[in-house]
Amino acid sequence: MPPRFDASKPFPKIRAIAAAWGWRGLEMWQHTFDDDGKTVVATWYSTSHPKFYLQINEHPVGNVEAYAASVYAARYGIHTGWHRFELDDQAAVESLAPWLSRRQFKDCKGRREFRRRHPECCVERFPRRGRWEPYMPDDPKPPA
Repeated sequence: MPPRFDASKPFPKIRAIAAAWGWRGLEMWQHTFDDDGKTVVATWYSTSHPKFYLQINEHPVGNVEAYAASVYAARYGIHTGWHRFELDDQAAVESLAPWLSRRQFKDCKGRREFRRRHPECCVERFPRRGRWEPYMPDDPKPPA
């Protein structure tokens, strides 16, 4: 499934938000599926780094104002959980930087600091112990 461009989506705004968190190369992805006879198009945005990546989902599907964002760094046993924000709420976007900023995942020092501050978002790496609960954007996650 190749990346898409859909002019009805606010891709430039989403890309600017990702850039504010230090992420480059954000792509838009879409998947069409049938839901009780109705065609639904799910749109999400993600970077493609193999070790860690940012994903931003419409939440709920089809909404172009509300989103949920998360960073997955499975190789390092880190998942930030889902964090909701409104597209035009700059204060909310800025408040998510401590969770979603790329700089804290790109090197060992940053990851170590993130793991220290947020052990609830981490699983043991060697050997893998524990499991991530299925964080949903409406859950009060990550747990305090």
